[in-house]
Amino acid sequence: LESETCSSTALGAGRKFGCAPMTNATICLDSRFSCPSTFTCEVSGRCVSAGRDVAMSENRDAQAETTLATKSEAFCDIISGDLPSSCTCVAKAMGGLVHCQVLDVFNDSIALELDLAPCDPEAAHLDFKVSESKYGHSFSLGGIKAG
Repeated sequence: LESETCSSTALGAGRKFGCAPMTNATICLDSRFSCPSTFTCEVSGRCVSAGRDVAMSENRDAQAETTLATKSEAFCDIISGDLPSSCTCVAKAMGGLVHCQVLDVFNDSIALELDLAPCDPEAAHLDFKVSESKYGHSFSLGGIKAG
């Protein structure tokens, strides 16, 4: 419709969402939401422009789509429909590697990387890393195990 702005449906984008309920909308980093034209999506869940702020709009027709070519029960197939569009998942033995571009602000990027192996027969485990690009800082926590 002419009164909507549709978000990307490119392969590898993770969860896919339909359209924002307004013309020339700003699709937020979490593409379930959008802001009016000229407004910026804020982490607080508000849209801000020239001292004004309004609530984010929820995009319509949210539908999970598999980003992989096959419908096998690989780890990434299972979780891809629940990942925000800013995340990708790459399958690996016993799990997957999830990378999310969490925030881009003031010429800086913050990313989250999860190395998950929930199917490891010895013990399910998780490693994660949070990093920012401007100053090269990162925080890692590894070896979280269960089982």
